[in-house]
Amino acid sequence: MGILLKWGIAGVGMITHDFLTAMGTLPADQHKVVAIAGKDLDRVHRLATLHKIGTAYEGYESLARDDSIVFVSVLNLQHYEITKLMLENGKHVLCEKPMGMTYKQTKSLVDLAREKKLFLLEGMWSRFFPAYDALDQHISSGGLGDIYHISIQFGVEINDIERNLMKDLGGGAVLDLGLYMLQLVQYIYKDPPTDMVCTGHISKAGVDESISCALKYKEGRTATLSAHTRANMTNKAEIVGTKGAVA
Repeated sequence: MGILLKWGIAGVGMITHDFLTAMGTLPADQHKVVAIAGKDLDRVHRLATLHKIGTAYEGYESLARDDSIVFVSVLNLQHYEITKLMLENGKHVLCEKPMGMTYKQTKSLVDLAREKKLFLLEGMWSRFFPAYDALDQHISSGGLGDIYHISIQFGVEINDIERNLMKDLGGGAVLDLGLYMLQLVQYIYKDPPTDMVCTGHISKAGVDESISCALKYKEGRTATLSAHTRANMTNKAEIVGTKGAVA
């Protein structure tokens, strides 16, 4: 018989609903959502009723004292604050991306989790796609030879979503789309870039609507990344090696 993992949910947005729907497909003797928390108690109660969650909290302090693993799915700007609260109270945490708004914030959360010997994972869901396993096996077997260039485009018209229009809510092409591109490059190259040049457009509200970057890595490797929140792009990654390419 497996171990029953008890989950607490911080946040009441669309991603929370999707997460709870997916959680409902898993074996009930392995995963159970026992509590949900948010600032708007009416919305908390609606989600609790919809997904048959027994406990609803207003605010996050009570959830931090609950006996559960916590999924943090609040606004980008609040990820650091809520994740830190949960870790300080001894909770294992799965946090939606981005884990922090800056490198300093993210590193402090990782350091805190290590200090307290807690599990902390950024919800980069694409890392768990079967395609990543296939790509890893193809690269490991030498199917692409030595990889020297990665080119990625990711553009989706998402400027009608409020949080993407406002700097105060952590919106922008880099935090919403760019992270997916960067994590794929890091997944393949492992090392951080040694140099980069970027350009893009900033909206009147101070939010980045587009970005294009050229990145330089050790041993002659390069990458080019483009993201846009006003245009639908090819949404394709091409990985080029000495023995072939895959897209």
